[in-house]
Amino acid sequence: LVSIAVSPENQTFDSRKGCNAIIRKSDLFLMAGCANTVIPEDVKYLFYSAFEGTHNLTEIVLPAGLLSVGQDVFRYCSALTSVVAKMETPVDVYTNELGVTSFTDISAECVLTVPAGKTDAYIAAGWTIKETDTPDGLFLRIEEAQPVVDDDIIVFADANVKTICVANWDTNHDGELSKAEAAAVKTLIVNEISVFRDKSSIKSFNELQYFTGLTSIEADAFYGCGALASVKLPESITQLNNSCFSHCTSLKHIQLPAGLETINDLAFGYSGLTSIFIPKSITSIGNGVFTRCTQLQSIVVEEGNEKYSSPNGCNAIVYMYDFLSTAIPTLLAGCKNTTIPENVCWILQSAFSGQTELTKIVIPSNVYRIAQNAFNGCNNLTSIVMERTEPFDYAPSFITGVGTDAFKNISADCVLTVPYGTRQAYLDAGWSESVFKGGIVEDKSQYDVNRDGEMNITDVTTLVNKILGK
Repeated sequence: LVSIAVSPENQTFDSRKGCNAIIRKSDLFLMAGCANTVIPEDVKYLFYSAFEGTHNLTEIVLPAGLLSVGQDVFRYCSALTSVVAKMETPVDVYTNELGVTSFTDISAECVLTVPAGKTDAYIAAGWTIKETDTPDGLFLRIEEAQPVVDDDIIVFADANVKTICVANWDTNHDGELSKAEAAAVKTLIVNEISVFRDKSSIKSFNELQYFTGLTSIEADAFYGCGALASVKLPESITQLNNSCFSHCTSLKHIQLPAGLETINDLAFGYSGLTSIFIPKSITSIGNGVFTRCTQLQSIVVEEGNEKYSSPNGCNAIVYMYDFLSTAIPTLLAGCKNTTIPENVCWILQSAFSGQTELTKIVIPSNVYRIAQNAFNGCNNLTSIVMERTEPFDYAPSFITGVGTDAFKNISADCVLTVPYGTRQAYLDAGWSESVFKGGIVEDKSQYDVNRDGEMNITDVTTLVNKILGK
């Protein structure tokens, strides 16, 4: 017997999915099978003698949900050399009072395959091996199946992330998220709620790379995910919106996609970034993108970016600001290790805001505008060196001056050092020791010939003598 089919009109039995067996609908008993039977996954019981004497049956797979294997089910299946049992919890092998089991007189070469790690449990349930101490064992040996990994199913490193993703985007309700399901996601906002915002328990989301239907990370998408230490953005992302990774204090590194075009205001504000590499594709960067990134040490713009640069390893983002059709060299963002390039004229809003590890900064002579909050919150900034010999007014104007709170909350010991002979000019321009509480002092180093910290007649004498060759 190689084929069994039940009429579709039969109300009691069927042979579902072409299984070549008779299934009782009411209780999911498999009543009878043949050499070509494929036991359906929903079958719960094998009726007694269901396959007895099927001499041309060579292999059979027992479904994971099977609850019982009845008397004599596979007895006399003399060619049966492979039984694959998928049940995580093995059912007891039926044995009558004469010692006859469900598998008596199958092939002496029959191999039983069980789920990984379940060999001992099957042996305990009566699925015995032919060994010297059990010559009447049912199977030649037991092998363990290796877990089958579906390449399309995403394996999440973080169970909390998986829970969120499955709850929102598992469209086939299998309890998993496939790469296809991830790729179909167009937004991380569901029912007007950013599903990851303030999820302080999530730590890793490198699987975000499979969400290739996303073109942007919405505002506040991962705001407040303080434990998030690793995330990999899909290459499809072209825009990072306001505060999308703000307050991600454990996020030390992030690789920006090669096609990213826009980083909006405060995108990484208050995060734990220690370094950032800006790809050459970037065409727009907002204000305060690294505000209060207190651990930020390195900022590099990829060579070939047509708008932004980090010249000579300055650890800052510099660009030519178009102001009334005039290109003005402008510093957009810096960090604790920034060296402001000599040609910079403007320092933009919040460029160094909250850089608490910044202790000293030299502001070149070409700078004539420092925008609001530029150094606000740099509470360990104890030394500011101004190289400009003709100070601009401290009060802000249309294109020059110092913006509101530019130096608010710097160190109470901060000393402003200005070129020799310009202290009074700086005071007259509104630069006040009420802001630079460590004092405004002149740089005498170029005239302090003998390096005693003072500029006096001794220095003049020494300088004259040098000129005269004495």
